[in-house]
Order: sequence, then C-alpha cells, then structure tokens
Amino acid sequence: MSFDAPASVPDPDSVAAEAVEPWPAPGAGELVAPPARWDVSGSPVFPAPPASSLPLAPRRRRPPRPSRRLVIAACGMVAAGLVAGLLVWAPWNPSPNAPATVSAQSKTATTVTVSWPAATGGAKPVRYVVLRDGKQAGEIPASETSWTDRGLAPGTTHRYAVQTVGGGQTSGASMIATVTTLAPSPIGLSVTANYSQATLHWKPSPLGPTPSGYTIYNGSSEVMALSGTTTSYTDGGQQPGSGYKYSVVARWGGRKSRPTALVVGATLSPPLSSSVQVQVKATYIPSGATGASVGTPYSYSWAFDPVCEVKACTMTVEAKIPTAGGKYFPFEVDLVGDGTGYSGTFTKAKLTECSSVGVSGTITVTLTPEQGQISNGAWGGWAGTAVLSTPYTSVGSGSYCPASNWNFSLSGNGQQGIAQPT
Repeated sequence: MSFDAPASVPDPDSVAAEAVEPWPAPGAGELVAPPARWDVSGSPVFPAPPASSLPLAPRRRRPPRPSRRLVIAACGMVAAGLVAGLLVWAPWNPSPNAPATVSAQSKTATTVTVSWPAATGGAKPVRYVVLRDGKQAGEIPASETSWTDRGLAPGTTHRYAVQTVGGGQTSGASMIATVTTLAPSPIGLSVTANYSQATLHWKPSPLGPTPSGYTIYNGSSEVMALSGTTTSYTDGGQQPGSGYKYSVVARWGGRKSRPTALVVGATLSPPLSSSVQVQVKATYIPSGATGASVGTPYSYSWAFDPVCEVKACTMTVEAKIPTAGGKYFPFEVDLVGDGTGYSGTFTKAKLTECSSVGVSGTITVTLTPEQGQISNGAWGGWAGTAVLSTPYTSVGSGSYCPASNWNFSLSGNGQQGIAQPT
C-alpha cells in the first residue's frame, strides 16, 4: 500500500456517527492486540477503525444555476411568440381580403373602366385602391366597385389590379385584368370614281381623339399618308376600267387602327374598246345608185380606241360599211359623247362619183347603248346608224346628181369592254 497521496476527508454529512463494535474473535493462529479499555460489564472495548478505512457515502450535487443572459433570452422568445400568436389568432383585428375577380374594358380610345365584386371576409372594406401597371392610379370608397381610368393613349395595353383597405391594413393585390385601349378605325368610307381617278371620303371615329394622321391603302399597297385633319383624298392617274380595293387606317404616333372595311370597285370603263364585231345592214339606197343590197346584213370588225379624261372619253373608230359587189369602204371617225350616246362625222372629198365626177361627201355615225346595257360605263348591247350623204352636184350640160343618202343600221355587243373589279 502506498501513502503518497493523503486520504480524502469524508463529508461530515455523509459519514455515520462513530459506533462501538465488539472486538472480533480472533481466527486460528491470529494474534489480537489487547483492548484499550473495558466496559462496565467487563467486555473489552476496542477503538474505532481509522476514518480512511470507512466507506464514503456518495456526495449530493446541487443542479447548476442558469445564466442570467440565457434567462433573459428565453423570456424574450416567449414574449415574441405570444405577440405573434395574438396577431395570428386575434379575431378582433383580421386583415382585409382583395376582391375575388377584376375586369377591365376600354369603351373609348382614352378610357378604361375597371370593375370588381365587393371584397368579402376579413376586415370590413373602407376603400379600394386601383393599380395600373403596378402603380396606384385611383382610390375610391368601399361603397363603389368600379372606376374609370381616363386620359390614356389609344392602342396602349395596361394591367389593372385592386387592393382592399380595411381594419388599418391593406390586402394584397387581386388577380390582374389586362386590356388594350381602343384604336378606332375611321368611319363612313366612300369612293366616287370616274374614268381616270377615284375620290375617297371618310370621317374620324367618335370613340377616339383626332388622329395624328391617316394612311390610304389600295389593296396591300400604301397610296398616301395624310395629316389627321384630312378626311378626303383623290387618287389620280388611274387607268379607265382599273379595279381598286381602298381602305383607310388612322394613326396616333406609332399606333394604328385596324383598316376600314374595303371599298371595292373600279374606275369607269370606256363605252367600247378594242375590236368589236358589228353587224352592218343597208336600209336605204338612192334610186339608180349603186351600193349594198338593202336588207342584207354584213359583219365587220370595228376597232375602238378610247381616250378618256376625268369625266369623258373620245373614241376613235376604224369602221367599215358595205358597197356594191360585196366590197366595203373603210373609214375612220372620232366619236364624242353627249350624255346619251356617241356620234361623229367623217368627211372626205370625192367620197362618191356621179357620172364619173367625184362628189364630196360625209359619213355620220351615231351609237347609243341599249337600255340597261351599261356596266361601270362600259356598253353591253348597243345600236346605231351610219348615213353616207352627198350634196347636190352639177356635172355639166345641165346634168346633176341630187343630194342623196345611203342609210345603214348598226348593232353590236361590247361586253369585252366591261371592266370587272379585281
């Protein structure tokens, strides 16, 4: 046994009171020290064994005391939790709800009307806030559930949402309604055409402000860009009988309306054009004169070459009339319209002969369309006359040729001259 380290001192609370124990009987061959003293009964009393040889009772440990900071932090967390619980569960101060739906409609080019149902649940609404493109644009009392946004630009797109204010709080934003303001098209487009030009008239839409400009289209081709104060335009330099498909677009800066409905038509066609088959028949020949047989029809191709200005055409015609022996006499005449038909006179010296003397004469041609046979200026069926006239002519020795006429009827069909809109 080593005695390098001192024995521990027992806790006075854990050591039992010293007791007197009887001296143990010696074992065989064991020497026993004599007792230090004897009790009154004559029994030996031995001293108690040293304290180091007694068993030690376990020491009771006191629980550690928590630190002051830990206690303060725990109290703060408990207090915050209580506050949060009160905010979440406090039935006396609920937050408001946003309206369930939102709708937006543009009724003019500069306004949008936003509407929604009254918000339900949560705090009672006090007012509503309308957001346009994420920013507040309007604020109205809770008694109203619609609002009109004004002063917008035509053809612009906006996103609207509504928030509810109530109970001292503001709800989140409602669903978003997206709307594009109107870009109204011009109205009342009309076109009046003659042979070589077309004049357009229109009006600005009452649903929008005055445009910055208009663009005129013929089909998909841009014809002209005009200022926003102009409401008519004449498209000149057209060919007679040419088709058109006009529309007009309004512009506000870089924004455009949809085109107006197409106005389809064609400039006026000349009455007759190109080669037309004409039936010529002699209806009268002077007595004793030569010429075609009366009543016999002849068919010839007459070539019409119209030259049209704005409101009228002149037709140069390469014509033919029959003569004796199945032959024909060609001539060229310019025909001018008078509102009901066309007429013209061909004059030629020595047009006929009388007793071998050349006689000056004229051929007058008159053409008139048949009723209901005009389509866009072009003639369908038509009729006319050709009259060859000679004056009184003296041939000497008291002889003369009287004034005479050779009369012919004309008829034809000029459907190939009708222009159809394209």
